[in-house]
Amino acid sequence: MSGKLYALSSGPGAADLITVRAARILGQLDVLYAPAGRKGGDSPALSIVREYGRTRRSAAAIFR
Repeated sequence: MSGKLYALSSGPGAADLITVRAARILGQLDVLYAPAGRKGGDSPALSIVREYGRTRRSAAAIFR
């Protein structure tokens, strides 16, 4: 199995400040992993990138 792994930033906290390149890559992803939010909800990062990505699958993980 082969593929690509991208590490993207959601920017400084506003969805309209994400880079053009990051938005393009988010639209092409098959799977998206993002930090989990507090109390099981979406993290701010995941909320931002969901606006751009139409992924087949997404998963939130707790990063410490």
